[in-house]
Amino acid sequence: GAATGVGGILRDIFTMGARPIALLDFLRFGTNKHSDKLLTDAIHGIASYGNCIGIPNVGGDLYRDSTYDNNPLVNVGCLGLVKKDNIIYGNALEEDSVLIYIGGKTGNEGIDGAAMASKAFSSNTNGLEDNIQKSDPFLEKLLLEACCEIAEKHLAEGMQDMGAGGLLCSTVEVVLRGREKTKKNLGCNIYLNRVPLKCRMPPYNILVSESQERMLVVATKKNTQLIERILSKWDLEYKTIGIINNTGKYRVYHNNEEVYDECFTNYGNST
Repeated sequence: GAATGVGGILRDIFTMGARPIALLDFLRFGTNKHSDKLLTDAIHGIASYGNCIGIPNVGGDLYRDSTYDNNPLVNVGCLGLVKKDNIIYGNALEEDSVLIYIGGKTGNEGIDGAAMASKAFSSNTNGLEDNIQKSDPFLEKLLLEACCEIAEKHLAEGMQDMGAGGLLCSTVEVVLRGREKTKKNLGCNIYLNRVPLKCRMPPYNILVSESQERMLVVATKKNTQLIERILSKWDLEYKTIGIINNTGKYRVYHNNEEVYDECFTNYGNST
């Protein structure tokens, strides 16, 4: 769990076209023996992820109190550098732009992970361990390099990491921001049968899985081939899983059947 926190905050940085250069960790743990073990394991997860991807942990702080005996907190910060002209925003701007899924396959282990992480634990987790995402820092390193190269070559219209809420939140957010920025009636179609999967999954699970090391790139059709060459060079799996349109609707298809249809006006604004 601590390792995936490092991976998530790194993606928050390089999704904007920035190169991460330093990590910081702010830890809140309990005072009992169980907390001692959790703290040791969390430090191991943080260190191993940062070492594998090559980003140093340069600081942070630790505070211990019995308040955190059953609900420790691992907060991670990251510093990155980017040229102002290379900044990528998480938006879709044009009709007919495509949504490209990049990175790790989607699996059931990430279902409702963010919601699970906010709960207090007892000795009986009732299977909640199945919600904890599995981390792969070596795959994240490939994602980092590919996204930085895409940014340097100004090929992406937008980029968004798949964090809390998974594919559902990332696709909705890029369109909402585009609607706000362009004032166009943008919408999108999402095709779940194109999403790379670890196993057979129902549509809901595919949409909300928070499996790690995944990114969403928005690109014009003319830049798609150039982006795909970069992704192939870094040995990353990718699929075009959606397209931007001017319908003002969020439509989801699974095996050629429409499984969800919602007007973007019902989502409110992107804030």
